[in-house]
Parts: sequence; C-alpha cells; structure tokens
Amino acid sequence: MPFEGTVGPIHWVGEHLKRVRLRGGPSLLLPRSACVTEGNIVRVDTEGHAWLVADGGDLVQLAPSYSREDQVQMGDLDLSLVVKEITELDEFRSYQALTRFHYRDETLFGRTARLVVRAFHPLYPSIIGYVELTSPFYMNKARSRFLDAPFDHHGVRWDMWDLAAQKRHVHRVVRIARCVVYPEFRGLGLGRRLVAHATEFARTRWQSGQLKPLFLEISADMLRFVPFAEAAGMTWIGETEGNLARVAKDMGYLLRNRERVNERSILDPETHGIVQIQVNRMNRAAELLDQLGITSDELVERLSSLANGGKPGDLDVFRTLLSLPKPTYLMGLTPEVDSWVRRRAQDLGLSVPRERWRPGTTPLTEPVVAEGLSVIRRSDPGRTERTIEVQRAFGLTEGPIEQPVLSDVGFAVGPGEVLLITGASGSGKSTLIETLRAQVVPNGGKLKFPRSVKVAVLGPLASQQPLIEHFSAPGVGVAAALELLGWVGLSDAFVYLKRFAELSAGQQYRAMLADLLAQGANVWIADEFCANLDPITASLVADRAQHLARRLSAALIVATANPENVLTALRPDSVLQLTTATESRLFGGAEYTQLLAPPRRHYPAHEISAPAAPMR
Repeated sequence: MPFEGTVGPIHWVGEHLKRVRLRGGPSLLLPRSACVTEGNIVRVDTEGHAWLVADGGDLVQLAPSYSREDQVQMGDLDLSLVVKEITELDEFRSYQALTRFHYRDETLFGRTARLVVRAFHPLYPSIIGYVELTSPFYMNKARSRFLDAPFDHHGVRWDMWDLAAQKRHVHRVVRIARCVVYPEFRGLGLGRRLVAHATEFARTRWQSGQLKPLFLEISADMLRFVPFAEAAGMTWIGETEGNLARVAKDMGYLLRNRERVNERSILDPETHGIVQIQVNRMNRAAELLDQLGITSDELVERLSSLANGGKPGDLDVFRTLLSLPKPTYLMGLTPEVDSWVRRRAQDLGLSVPRERWRPGTTPLTEPVVAEGLSVIRRSDPGRTERTIEVQRAFGLTEGPIEQPVLSDVGFAVGPGEVLLITGASGSGKSTLIETLRAQVVPNGGKLKFPRSVKVAVLGPLASQQPLIEHFSAPGVGVAAALELLGWVGLSDAFVYLKRFAELSAGQQYRAMLADLLAQGANVWIADEFCANLDPITASLVADRAQHLARRLSAALIVATANPENVLTALRPDSVLQLTTATESRLFGGAEYTQLLAPPRRHYPAHEISAPAAPMR
C-alpha cells in the first residue's frame, strides 16, 4: 500500500548506489545521484515509484531512476543511446575512465548528480559522455546582476536580488559543472543533447535545500570557444568576476588564520562550496611556500602584481590559486521562466562577445565539368635482354608502353554538390583525382573549371606545430581558430595542443577538413576517402564534409574503393563508377544509393539493466 515517511539513515551500496531507509516503512535502493537526504519526506506508491516531498508540496521523483532512449543517425548507421543515472557498477567504471577527458580535476562540492550516455556499439566504450549537475556557487556576479530585477513565478518572487533574496532563493538555481563527450563522438551534437537531458532531470528530479530549481546555469572557460550551451538554447548573461583582483588579499588572510580556518571557526559555511574551494586554495598556497622557498608576504606581493601582468610565468605558477572570469549562461526550467530570462537579456542589451571565425571561401558560381576525359599512361621499361624477351613473348611493340587509364569520362559537380568516384583498385580513381588537382587534361577531352576556382586536396598537415599554432594564422586569434576547429568537430583542450601526427585517425581527418576551410578553397578533392576509419568515424567525417561543402557552396569530390562505408552519410549528388579503362558509368546519388546501400546497421540498446527500484 502507499506509504509516506521520513528518511532515516542512508548507506552507500558500492560506489554507485545508496540504500535509503524510511522510518516505519520500506527501504529504497537508489542511484547515488538521487536528490534525497536524511530527514526528507518521501512518498512511495504501490508500483514502486517514489517522490521526495519538497517545500510547497512540490514532488521530486526518485524512482524509477532517470533513463531515456536517444539515437544518433549517420547515413545507414543507427546508433542507439541511453541517457541515464548510473545504476550498474560497469557504468560507474566506464564513467570514471571517461573523466580523464575532462581537463579540470577540481572536486565538486554540494549536491551532485550525473547522467551518462550509454552506447552499444562493440568498438566503443559503453559510456561515451556525461553531464554533472551540482549546487550553485553562492556568489556569481554575472548571475547577481542578471537576476537583480522583479521576478514572480508561482509564488517564488523577489523585487531585487539582494543578500536576503540570494540567501532565500539561491537553491532555485542548479549548475552544470561538467559536460564531457568522448573525443571521437564530438561533432554529433551530444553536448546539446546532454544539456537537454540535464534540463529534464533538473526540472523533475533535482532539489537542494528542499527547493525545486527554476534556473539552469553553466560557467566555463570552454564556452568562449565551444558554444554548445548557446546551441542548446541557453542565454549568455555575462562573465563571472574571477578572483584575480582579490586573490592576494584572500590568501594573505587565510594563511595568517590557517589554524582557525581548519577549525572552521571562520568562513561562512553557507557559501555553498566556496568555503572548501578557499580552504583548498589556502592549502595549495601553503605548499607553494615550501616549493618556491618564499614567505607568505612574498607570495602575497607576487599575487598582487598579477592584476598588472606580474612576473613572467607567474600566472602558470599560481594557476591553482586563481579563478579567471568565465562566461556564464542561464536558462529557465519552465517556458515562463525561460521567457523571463530572454526578456531580461534583451532589456540589458546582452549579446555574446565572441571573436568569430568567418569562412574565406568564395562560393563557386558554376560547376566543374569534365567531357570525354581520357588519360593514357606512358612508361619506358628501357631496352634490356629481359624487357625485350618479355615484349617479344607477349607480342608487344618494343620500346615505350602506352596503356589507357581513363577513357571518355564525363561528369559535372556544381556549387554545394558532392561527387563520389568509386571503382576497384586500378580502375583509375587516383589518376582522375590527380588530373583534377592539376587542372590539366593530359591526353583528350575537356576539363572546365570556373574562374573563381581554388582547388585544395585533403591531405596530412605538414606542420609540426600544435594545432592551435597551425590554425592561428596572422589576424586569426585563438577564439576564431578554436571556432574553426569546432566547425569540424574538434573541441578538446588536449587536441588543441597536439601536433597532427599525435592525433587519432579520425581527428586527423577533421584537422584536414579544417585545413581546407582555412585555405578558403571552393573545390575540395580527396583520394582514398576515409579508407582507414571505422564505420562510425567514417560516417561522422563524411557527414561533416558534405555538410560544410553545401553550407559554403563548395564542390566536394572524393574517391574511394569502399563506398559503402560513407555512401549514405556523404549523400552524393552523383556517383561516377569506374570499371575498366574504357568503361565508366555516371549515376544519380539516390539511384546509386538504392543499388549499393546495405541494410541499415542498427546497434540496439540491448544491454540496459532495469532501473534501480524501491525494495521493501
């Protein structure tokens, strides 16, 4: 029968679950992310559903655990995903392995919940992404300025965001602390999807201080360069203040009062994570005193000078003590609150201050056309006893050899179109690609390029510099260079700092695409396209390449002996199939797809375990 009772002791079960006992009633086995603490009131129905009863009678769902199916489609490949709370130990272990792709290692404080993206393709980890929600910092200057206006929604109201309103309503905000996607799956929009799932979880399953949230917030350095929060519908509200101007004063005070700080006789415990962050910084400052062999006064003096640039290298030396200004985004968790957020941003005249990368590509105005294209390969084996013997034995004319490679080839590929060239090894694909690259007809036929043409070949980067150096050409700042890399699905701090040779094969293809964009080319040519990539990465790269070509009105011409790996993701407008030196066929893209495309490959979510449920 239904039961409502007070939460008693909570015990951890392994590293991923917790057992919640209701006084006089059943116990519940829940994910660690379930937002419940001792003393809360919980309601359980006869089907095992459970809710926490928050202030005002609001219900916060606890069981069954959050689990939603999602799907990524790339050409003929369907990748089923499940976004869920962690309910299995193997999910927790895989999540831990993925955390190494997050370049920050600060401990999260306050209430924390995480959702993971579980995939079922045999080549990839079971967890390919996660998002973590946590309690907001008590102070955020961008948030304080933004919320400092009359607000009224279903009994939650304030006239100004003063200290009283802040103390009473800060838990109406929930913060995205981390959003991480496995590098090979960047560019699929998983970051936006994780924000959407975090929004649903926060709306129905989050509470802190017995309050359900009305706002979702994120502050992060990476948002300057990777605008997934903006793409997910969040609104830019300004930058955090950072601590550069006050870090010297803070560290001086904390080091002088270190014993009292450790006893917690000073610092307000109501500052929602700030206390522990400051304590950690104080302890790191104490370690630096020993490492650098300096006094507290000398450390404070060097910290004071940072606001004016400081000594060379000091920003790096003291980076663990610093918090620099970060972009902050906000969204409402109900349509009414989100409308208030958008109106408030308009009233304040806020717009994202981002240095943009703008494509230098001049759109094609006419197609690239080949008519009756013929190529004959000539080679001279020389005259030796053995070459003469072979020529005579097979009835060949002595002297240079002429062999047709291409004969009467024709096609047209216009602005924003894709031509796929295919055929077995030796059918002339590479010869045709080289002919197009050189823009020269060796033996016969016509090859017409528009006057505005700029041809570039997809190939390895010759640079030995980190990617950020290679793409930060004169006049292109870091923000613009990283936006360019984001266009091709490279959005990882570690990747930005790697050289081309240090990247995975999939990342190398993305870097080569970025290089085509940086060159401003409008005819993109690639041989052996995606030949060394797995099906998922090949589909992702092919989809990205055709999308960019169409967006920029460039012509994309690719050759491959294995078209089935990229065909439906590439969505070619035409397919040129080379068979022999004297035979070729030109298909419409849809016609060839029907002829060749294999059945859709589907990786179902067959390994989902049953969500954690109440246990009596």
